[in-house]
Amino acid sequence: MDTRTENLLPVNIPHVYCESDNYMDCIDEMTDYLKGYCKSKNENYFSIPNEKARVAYLKAQLNWADPDAPEDPKKYLIEAIQEAPYFLNPYYLLLDGLNNDGEYEHAKDTIQLIRQRFTEMSPRQESYLKYYEADLNGQNTAAFSYFMEEFRNDPEDPFLNTTGIVMAVEYLNDPLTALRFIKDIGLDNNDLGTCVYCRTRITMALQAYMDLSDQTNAKTMAEKLKPYAVKAGQLMRLIQYYIHNHDIPAVEALISNVTRNKPPETIASIRQYYCLMSAQYAILAGDPQTRDYFLASANEIGGTSQTWLTAKGRYLSGNLMEAERIYLALSKTTPTFIWYQAELGLIYAKTGNMQKARGIIELLKHLKTEYDYGLSEYLQARILAHLGDKKAAILQLGVALDEGIKFQAGTTFQHDPDLIVLNTEPEYVKLLGRNRRH
Repeated sequence: MDTRTENLLPVNIPHVYCESDNYMDCIDEMTDYLKGYCKSKNENYFSIPNEKARVAYLKAQLNWADPDAPEDPKKYLIEAIQEAPYFLNPYYLLLDGLNNDGEYEHAKDTIQLIRQRFTEMSPRQESYLKYYEADLNGQNTAAFSYFMEEFRNDPEDPFLNTTGIVMAVEYLNDPLTALRFIKDIGLDNNDLGTCVYCRTRITMALQAYMDLSDQTNAKTMAEKLKPYAVKAGQLMRLIQYYIHNHDIPAVEALISNVTRNKPPETIASIRQYYCLMSAQYAILAGDPQTRDYFLASANEIGGTSQTWLTAKGRYLSGNLMEAERIYLALSKTTPTFIWYQAELGLIYAKTGNMQKARGIIELLKHLKTEYDYGLSEYLQARILAHLGDKKAAILQLGVALDEGIKFQAGTTFQHDPDLIVLNTEPEYVKLLGRNRRH
């Protein structure tokens, strides 16, 4: 073969072998590889698919972006892997799906499978796999650094761009970096009616603008998102925005909309949950009147039920004795559920029962699981903060960040009313910005 021609061929096209009396199968397979290679030059694939695998992968991407998709995109990713075991992209997108669904053991197994099958990876392939390994291990800043290496290969890819926005908000607590991702592609062309990740982009933009106290742009994002908000993260951030602006009717409309078309037996608990979240954000906003309004609504919905929602309502209302009674009953049924024990620890700390509060802290250490991503340390820190040991609380929050706790709406750090007691501590404020790039 002429050397000049050979150098024009893609170097990572795999060898194809066949029997001499069946050469057409070889030609067909090589044709698929070449078609996949030509297509991948535009789609920035990690490795070359055959046509069937490429089509299955495309179906997975389309299902990923469609809020009404009838099938789990992981089905098509597995199909793509079966059709082309050395097509790397579906493995990586599958890892995204497994992590999103909390299937961490399966994610670990998938990474091991990649390591077994792809023994000679290119620097780009290796770097992006390290991103998934760091993500699985809760190494948030390392994961972001590895992610950025891949992002620079294809900065206009909407999937990568959206991932970057989410990581900037939830891994780094860095609104300026989130907005830089957003400006790379913009938000004007997002079809929120048909595109799931487009809603995510708007949601994270809303959070970033609120974090920067940019009420003008936050209002624009909230108005865009409101008609389409169905997921908890979307609703939490809208609730945060409207509570900050003292717009109770807007919050009530959100809660009413999210329960539309839900099974009748679930409507009450959903409404009660979001009323409690509204009360929490009112506490964070220093708005006792709105807090009391939504707590009254939540308590009315819960009535005398003995659920954790009712217990949480009693806790936020200051009825610690009743909250303790319900949490104790619940913890007897599920003694290893870490949240019930953590809430009891807070109650004991607030009522001055130091011995029991310290006992709960020790119990939380034993309830720690492999993939808890610093949750045990975070919950211990809340109790320590209310015991008055703020230095120890901040140290534990630092450990939680080391292990992968994220900045999530409704649950952690600035979104957690039980950490308000740390807001005036310089080391806590410094900790909130520890992972930021700007």
